[in-house]
Amino acid sequence: MGNKAVLGYLDSLCRKLKLSKDEKEKIETSVAAIRGKLITAFFDDGLKDVRVFGSFDRGTLLSRGVDESTDVDILIIFDEKKFVAQTYLNKLKKFAETNYARSDSYQDHPTMVIELNHITFELVPCIVSKSFWGDDIYTIPKKKDNEINWIETDPDYYKKKIIDGFPTTKDTLIKMILLFKYWNLLNSFPYSTYQVEKYIIEYFDYEEDLQYNLLKAIYELSDNNPYKEQNEANRQAQTHRSKIILLLENNMEEYALMELSKLLPEIDN
Repeated sequence: MGNKAVLGYLDSLCRKLKLSKDEKEKIETSVAAIRGKLITAFFDDGLKDVRVFGSFDRGTLLSRGVDESTDVDILIIFDEKKFVAQTYLNKLKKFAETNYARSDSYQDHPTMVIELNHITFELVPCIVSKSFWGDDIYTIPKKKDNEINWIETDPDYYKKKIIDGFPTTKDTLIKMILLFKYWNLLNSFPYSTYQVEKYIIEYFDYEEDLQYNLLKAIYELSDNNPYKEQNEANRQAQTHRSKIILLLENNMEEYALMELSKLLPEIDN
């Protein structure tokens, strides 16, 4: 069982890191509006569905009060491959220019980006087909060697990983992802958000609390990466971890919290 004060600090921090009810409602309103316009625009192109995926769908998107660069991913699913990947992106570009002329929009391979009300929405074309066994196969564009081609993906893979864990600790896993995304932001993003979520899900212990998982995840960070920014961020985190453990072992709770606040500072809001 973790230290009560440490767990309280981490829980309080997580409440400020996650999207507020107001932020979530604004995003959902914008998504609904975008979805309606997409259905109208692509009705004749074999459009099957338009839905949110990624961090927003998993509940692991940081509040924009903490990270202004967070974005919302929208999957635009077609039921047949009528065009090459770039053609779909060109169609999305025309869609954005027609429907959102007063907002910033641009292609960021392999997505079309729309900026609305200071929120970034990434539109991702997707083709769904059936496997020999009748399962859905999703493919999305990916840039490689200056060309954009289709690659297979599972848009719900990490959501299923979160949901399929023990129900009583699902919230702890989400909090862990938020904490590490915050740590990643504080260190100028040495990792992509995808790498952060993948890493936390891989090392998360469903039978342990937030303090245990935080210290475990930091312990597992490697200092033998190809990028010096990652190694430096990891070494600093491990130094804080060692001090926190030593202080807690010596019943110096106040100083342990001070050290924790150096690793994950409080948020004033």
